[in-house]
Amino acid sequence: MGLMGEMRALILYNPHSGRGRGQRTAESVAAMLRSTGGTPTLLGTAKEPPDAFHARLRAALAGQNLLIVAGGDGTLHHTLPSVVGSGVPLYHLAMGTENLFARQFAMDGSPATLERAVKAWRTLDIDVATLTLDGDSPRPFVLMCSIGPDAGVIRRLDAARSGPISHLSYVRPIVAELLAPSLPRLTVEVDGRKVIDDQPGMCVVANSRHYAMRIDPALNASMTDGLLDVVFFPSAGRVSLAAWMLKSRFRKHLGKPLTYVSAGKVRITAPNHRGPAPAYQVDGECGRHTFPKGVELNIDVVPKALKLLAP
Repeated sequence: MGLMGEMRALILYNPHSGRGRGQRTAESVAAMLRSTGGTPTLLGTAKEPPDAFHARLRAALAGQNLLIVAGGDGTLHHTLPSVVGSGVPLYHLAMGTENLFARQFAMDGSPATLERAVKAWRTLDIDVATLTLDGDSPRPFVLMCSIGPDAGVIRRLDAARSGPISHLSYVRPIVAELLAPSLPRLTVEVDGRKVIDDQPGMCVVANSRHYAMRIDPALNASMTDGLLDVVFFPSAGRVSLAAWMLKSRFRKHLGKPLTYVSAGKVRITAPNHRGPAPAYQVDGECGRHTFPKGVELNIDVVPKALKLLAP
């Protein structure tokens, strides 16, 4: 049974997502909810410190039945510290470039799909992961965290971008990373057991099986099994790296020498790291930590910590 007539929904929109469609779509959704007796509230993102953003978001979430995020995966990622554990169901109105979270749950950017979901009102509790760096507070994420050349692409893109992006925006960063890939020597421990010992390559810790450009390294990942899927691609240079990415795109990468395991706790270090810090990314967002005490990523799963409105 739906809640259309009593729906109190907060619509968080990124005005830059979808090349300006984010706000227009959010306004269309608000009109749809009002037409059925609901009470929508619009809240736009803005350039502000994270603490200020989360103070606004938490205040606006009070008393709401639903949070609708109109934006890309990055917009959704930045809401997580306020939404995880709140009990307020979340719906992703997909307005970004990849929209991996929405793809996982067959959400899209259509107000009509959202309207059907509200009428059916079926919720789902999913797992969340947390990343802890150098004693900082745990940072929640829902898709993946990785260290290596894919994160190098994100770092290059982040350094060059000045506004909304498209798939074409990734071409130069990808080419540059293939020419000079970031392939740190990594040690990976899962649930206290060492599975990779000081090997060069890329490591992906996935909560979702979906990945950018349909590469999808963690094909068996589930967001409801209480585990994270850890994939290590051994690679010492651009040729083997390109081969792994091509195999992943066509679902031919599983099997040795690739390492694929599931765990609840993951620790990634670079014991023999020299030079600039290796790149890492979280949910497709560029990592900001500079590793002053050495490279160390600690990742844990938090089962069923986020409630969704399923389409």
